[in-house]
Formats: sequence, structure tokens, C-alpha cells
Amino acid sequence: MVMRGKNNRSESSDSFFAPLADAMTIVASIFFIIFLGLLFAYKQNIDDINQRNKNIIEELEQVKKLKMDKAMSYFEKISDEKFAKVDKINKSLILDTEFLFDTGSSELRLQGKEFIKDQLARMIERILQDKEIGDDILVAIEGHSDCQLFQKDIYKNWILSSQRAISVLREIEKYSDVVKTSNRVKAIGFGDRMPFGRDDEGERQRQECCEMVNNPKVNYKDKRYCIDEVLVKDRRAVIKLEYNTKYIEQINENYRNLLNKYNILMESK
Repeated sequence: MVMRGKNNRSESSDSFFAPLADAMTIVASIFFIIFLGLLFAYKQNIDDINQRNKNIIEELEQVKKLKMDKAMSYFEKISDEKFAKVDKINKSLILDTEFLFDTGSSELRLQGKEFIKDQLARMIERILQDKEIGDDILVAIEGHSDCQLFQKDIYKNWILSSQRAISVLREIEKYSDVVKTSNRVKAIGFGDRMPFGRDDEGERQRQECCEMVNNPKVNYKDKRYCIDEVLVKDRRAVIKLEYNTKYIEQINENYRNLLNKYNILMESK
């Protein structure tokens, strides 16, 4: 009798816990499925936010690029293969200073004045007035020299390059009141501090020529080769396009706002 009672209690206990275990397994499975659903929805939401942010940033960059491309299109209208070459990488128009100036002089030659009057002044004025560009692009007139000492003083090169840049600007202002009254055009001289970009071999050759042209012991023929064939690229006037710092700050602020919105959203999850 006693043994039969124990078996009954054991069977009763087993019959109670088995359904309970099954129920708990079902509940746990339901919670796990819900958890996976929430996790997937959360990840999908984050992916959507990241994609929206990426799209907005790409739109900002595209607008920025369109403004610069529009400004560069004016350069292409007056460029040629000899005196005015477009540099798409550096967003500039490279002018041959020997076309504009006599050696060692900051006074514009007649052909240089005609080029500025007939083409350059009008081009810069159109860039400044283009509504698609707005006030977001600046124009820098740069003077550059080679490393050959001018009047035995390297700083005279700096002075000469600055005077040449100013001469170009003043000549432009004669034919454009828009340029004359604008705060988006500047003139600056770099001397030999920013030589024309070269590969490693070209830069090595440039440095060797810099030593040769300033060495009184080097023969005239070798110096002329360096001056006429190697260093000629460094002697240039450059009309360079730059983004207005206020415009860049505005774009950066837009980037920061996007990031802040993203961080706030992450904190609320």
C-alpha cells in the first residue's frame, strides 16, 4: 500500500512538471522570436538612418562639385595649349608669365594687357556674377617664380611674384567694376615656395637645376637648359578657384547637424 502511494505521488508530480516545462519552452520561444523581431527592426531602422545621412551628404557634395565645375567651365572657354592651360586637379588656369611679362619685370606686356582686357577680365566677372555659383567660390590670382636668384636675393623672387599678381589684378579692375568692388578676388605671390607639381624624378631634376643656376661655376649652356627646359614650369601666373570659407563652414555645420541627429536617435533607443 505504501509503495503504491509513492508511485502515485511520483506520477502526479511528473504529470504536473511536464506541461509546465512545455509551456515555459513555448513562452521562451515566443520571447526569443519577439526579441529577434525587435533586433531586426532596430537594425533596419539604423540602416535606414545611415542611408538617409549618406544620401544627404552625397547631395551636399554634389552641389559643392557642381558649383566648382560651373566655375571651371569658364576657364575652358578661354584656355589654349600655349598661354592659358586648364589644371582640373588644382582647379586653376595656368598662364605663361613670359607671355604676360618681360623677364624680371612686373609690368604687363601689350599682349598680356590685351588678353586680360578681351578674355580674362570678362571671364572672372562672369564667375562672380553666376547665380548658380553664388558667393561660394573665390578667385585667387597667384604669382609664382622659379628658384633662380633674382638680383642675388631669393626674397626678390617673392616680391616680384607678388607684384606680378597685383599687376594682373589691377589690370582686370580697369575693365570690371564687379571685380574692383568684390571681396572674392585676391592677389598673392608665392615666389619659389610652391613649384609646379612633378613626379619624383622631375622633382629631383628640379632640385639639381636649382643648385646649378645659382652656382657661378656652372657653365652658361647648362644653366640655360635648366632655365628654359626644367624650371620654366615654375614661372607662372595662376588664376585659382577656391571654396569660400563661409561656404565650407556651412557644409561642415550641415555634417555636424546630421551627426548630432544620429547620436540623439541612438541615445533614445
